[in-house]
Amino acid sequence: MSNIEDKSGFLSLLNRYLVFVVLVWTVVVVTLLFWDIYRVKESAEAQALNEARANFKKDMAFRYWTATHGGVYVPVDDRTPPNPYLAHVPERDITTPSGTKLTLMNPAYVMRQVNDYFMEVYGVAGHLTSLKLLNPNNTPDDWERAALESFEMGVDEAFAVVEIKGEPHLRFMRPNIVEKACLKCHGHQGYEVGDVRGGVSVSIPLTQYENYKWHEYYDHFAANGILWLFGLLGVALGSRWLKSQFRDTIHAQDGLRVSEETQRLLLDNMAEAVFGTDLEGNCTFVNPACLQMLGYDSVEELVGKNIHMVIHHTHEDGTPFPESECLLNYVIQQNKPTHIKREVLWRKNGSSFTTEIWFHPLAKDGMVVGAVVNFIDITERIRDEKERARLFTAIEQSQEVVVITDPSGAIQYVNRAFELSTGFSRSEAIGANPRILKSGKHDREYYKNLWDTLASGATWKGHLINKRKDGTLYEEESTISPVSGERGEITGYVAVKRDITRESRLQQARDYFTSVTSHELRTPLTKLGLTRLVLENMGRTGKQDQESLVASIAALDSAINDFSRIVTAGEMFTDLTLYKKTMSFKDAPLSPMLSYCVELSRKNLAEENRNIEVSMSIEVEKDEDQVVCDQAMVQYAIGEVISNSIKYTPDGKRVRIRMRRENGNIVIYIMDEGIGMSKEEKESVFEPFYSLESTETHSTGKYAFKSGGIGMGLTLARLIFQSHGGDLELETEGEDAGVMVVMTLPARKATVLKENRVGFMGKT
Repeated sequence: MSNIEDKSGFLSLLNRYLVFVVLVWTVVVVTLLFWDIYRVKESAEAQALNEARANFKKDMAFRYWTATHGGVYVPVDDRTPPNPYLAHVPERDITTPSGTKLTLMNPAYVMRQVNDYFMEVYGVAGHLTSLKLLNPNNTPDDWERAALESFEMGVDEAFAVVEIKGEPHLRFMRPNIVEKACLKCHGHQGYEVGDVRGGVSVSIPLTQYENYKWHEYYDHFAANGILWLFGLLGVALGSRWLKSQFRDTIHAQDGLRVSEETQRLLLDNMAEAVFGTDLEGNCTFVNPACLQMLGYDSVEELVGKNIHMVIHHTHEDGTPFPESECLLNYVIQQNKPTHIKREVLWRKNGSSFTTEIWFHPLAKDGMVVGAVVNFIDITERIRDEKERARLFTAIEQSQEVVVITDPSGAIQYVNRAFELSTGFSRSEAIGANPRILKSGKHDREYYKNLWDTLASGATWKGHLINKRKDGTLYEEESTISPVSGERGEITGYVAVKRDITRESRLQQARDYFTSVTSHELRTPLTKLGLTRLVLENMGRTGKQDQESLVASIAALDSAINDFSRIVTAGEMFTDLTLYKKTMSFKDAPLSPMLSYCVELSRKNLAEENRNIEVSMSIEVEKDEDQVVCDQAMVQYAIGEVISNSIKYTPDGKRVRIRMRRENGNIVIYIMDEGIGMSKEEKESVFEPFYSLESTETHSTGKYAFKSGGIGMGLTLARLIFQSHGGDLELETEGEDAGVMVVMTLPARKATVLKENRVGFMGKT
């Protein structure tokens, strides 16, 4: 019965409040409506006034333009007869050479015709008027006269709403100030510059603005009416919700008992250990999970006892843990929850275990009455974390590069070896795609095969040429494996890589010396063998054959030259390939080196009786050709390129050499009119020991036509230029089209021998 009375009293009070809210809402909406009507009225009047001001500015622009030109001459017709009020103006009427009669129109005359047109088309009237008239047609009416008199008193503008022919109009007027150009027609009236000569009057019909205003009124009436209805709907829904809430409250008391029982069930079935304490730290309740973790058999063994002294009395190192330092006291005193990620608790049998603990103050009616503590056993977690830490340390300290990505390929982890190998820091790599290491040395099919293998769930193993942050290239053996989730889906990839750049270089050096031993030394050794036979024959017979002796000496010289070329090439190749820091870089002019090589080639051409014109053009100012280089190596490289161009140029043709400065670089162009080369030959010409001719004839002469060679000239030349921070490239249109070699060196920039500038992996 009491519940019913309470409910009736609440509903009665609620209904009274609802009536009050409806009244207040109605007042608010009506107030907003009147405010909107006021703003619409003000807006309409402001728009009309702006239109009047715009027409005034238009009239003044016409007047100013006409006045500054001293008036305008127009043909005389019925609409524009000569103005009798300008009879005092000299040359009011003139006749053109063709016989056309023209008359002068002053600003007032022009504005009167223009405003007549505006009145006919737009209904906007305007004209010039004055208290001191030149033309009686401009006589002001009563309103205009009052406005003109106010202008004499210093007023800037006048406007008012009046009826004209039964229709509302906005009348607007501003003073017309005398300017120098006005004196041509009005000077005889005694005006001076700056005087108020009259004013420009404008009349704007307000019918369209009245229509706009009433249309807006209707819209605002409708909008505010809808707003009012929505407010009433909100009040109705709110009252319904409040009544529903009240009914729910009535049933809440019955549900409270059920809730308490449910909470007990939850505590009893929680996997986490939970216990409560009072303000003195004595245990007030404990759940079964807590009893089990602590090794107790019944609730009575803990409830009522000081919980700190029972399970928290000693530190992990065995030293006593004073109760005053226990965080449980802090939580109760400060009324603030806290959390300990690692803490030791003690079981009934005296053993300890590691836990993660949460402390929460327990309040009633705003007052702290105790605390609730829950904890979990993290012994297994700590063991797992130690295992992961050992694994992480091993990966971090590994000499192998380790990269972990997500399924899309975005990098999630790299170890220290990755930073040392690639030059990218961990922060730069995380979130990026492994394509930041892409060198361009592998085609799309190569990477497609890699990803197809990984997508199938298999492990990919292979050889990659990648690019470091500084642009250097390096080689690595990679093993990339997909990482699968619980349902077999790919959750990421793990790549383990080993840098084999130096191993590859050592193999190249070994291959070089093997080739030299098995092929390149054969010809000079054959020459030495033939020379030995000739000398033995001469020694056996005792006859000195002058011709054979000369031939033997020539063969010896040729063999020595061959050995010298092979040894020099071998030393340079070894230095460049194995990154030996034996080159001596100094600041030196490039022009003398180029001139020396050109003169040497001309001399050798003459000795070999070859008819090749070698021209040179140095287009660099003095002291502008400085480069930082190993002079001997650069000179060797230039000589090899010139020799190569001459070697494949027939007699009667030319080799043109040009040096210039471009974009901070010194560029040498060597253009021959030789046999050229095919696309396939161009792609292979930089490979070691590749020759356009048979290597069997490589020692027949350094400058002889199609004399072959040891197949290392262009290879070494390119390595040398790249080691100096430059490059060497070939351009050709094909066979019989000649070849242009482009050699580039940085001008006046310190250069050091870098790994990325050498090797057979191409240009970085």
